[in-house]
Formats: sequence, structure tokens, C-alpha cells
Amino acid sequence: VLWCHTGRLDLRLLGRQGEPDAAAWGRAVACIVELGIVAARARAQRRSLEAVATRASAAEAPAQATSLRGRQASNSLLRTSGSRAHEPPKFMYVESTRGLSVSKLPIRNMLRVAHASLGALLRSAPERLGTIAVAPTLKFNRIIDKIMRPFLPESVRTRLHLFAREEQMRVFLTRELGDESKVPSFFGGTAEHKVHYTPEGNLDLLAMMSAIVDED
Repeated sequence: VLWCHTGRLDLRLLGRQGEPDAAAWGRAVACIVELGIVAARARAQRRSLEAVATRASAAEAPAQATSLRGRQASNSLLRTSGSRAHEPPKFMYVESTRGLSVSKLPIRNMLRVAHASLGALLRSAPERLGTIAVAPTLKFNRIIDKIMRPFLPESVRTRLHLFAREEQMRVFLTRELGDESKVPSFFGGTAEHKVHYTPEGNLDLLAMMSAIVDED
């Protein structure tokens, strides 16, 4: 799950000198998505290898006479887990817009950023995208949704969910994730998500990737 909080988003200076343009926003979204995919794939591969090691140990334990059979079983499991690890993992993009100020979002700039960001998500391979969910949405968000939806593939339209209230998002996420304990606190759940920063105050993407790989 890729969690995003856009409450402080300010697009009034979009494209002005020294400020990012819509294309830069699209590249940033693509970069974050790819980092998440790499980390998720590494997490799946690590778990598969751990399972292989556990099963191989159990297969080799009874006696040395069965060691060859155990190694063959281990190699078979390794080939199977490796093929699974290379399957494109799907991700869910969940956005909290709490605190979003319409006064900071000129509609033309917002449409440009939305178009670039959605384009980045789609270019990252549609089969990787499981769900896009946003809450709480304002009338402004719903207007943009109506404008953008006709230009989206049907496969994307069915995955895009906008909720007017955070409580609706909590119910949706509980159903999708299968456990309310996985729902973050900012959507009414109990999970706490640590944001990693460098000493300079920038997002520490390496630490974030390590957390995805290592955390249970």
C-alpha cells in the first residue's frame, strides 16, 4: 500500500521559475511507485527464500541418506519461489486529503498535475495497479473526477474510489486489507506509519524501502 497525504499541497506556483511543473510531478510519482515495486518484490523474494530455507532444513533433518532428496526438493522450491518473486506485485494507492485547501489548487494546475500523475501510474504497468482510493473528497475533487474519468481506461475507472468521508474509507480499507489493525490512524484505524527523514529533513527513501522489505 502506498500511503499519501496531500493536505499541504500548494499548486499556485506550479511551473513558475524555480518551481516544479506538472511533468516533474509525474516523474516524482513514477519514481515513488517504482521504489515501492522494487521494495515489495524484494520483500516477497526474502519471504520465499526464508520459506525455502525452513522447508529444506526440515527435509534434510531425518538422515543423511535423504540429503540428496532434500537438496532436490530445495532446488525445486527455489525455482518455484523465484518465479513467483518475478510476478509483478500489485499495489494500492491511498490518499488522505485532510486539510486540503481549495484556494491553493487552481483548477487548471490541478488538472495538469492529476493528468501527469495518473499517466505515471498507468505507465508503471497497469497490471501493477490494484486500487486508487482517496478521502475525504471535496466537491472540487469530484468535479475533477468527472472531467478525468472519460479519458481513463475502463480497467482504471473500476479501480478508482473517491469517498466523501474518512469513515467510508476506513470501512473500505478494512474490507480490502482484511484487518482493521492495518488501517492507519488517520483513517480511523490503529496502525501507525513512521515517515523516515534524513538529517537534512528530506524523505529518506532508502530507509522507507528497507522498512517495506524488513517489517512484518
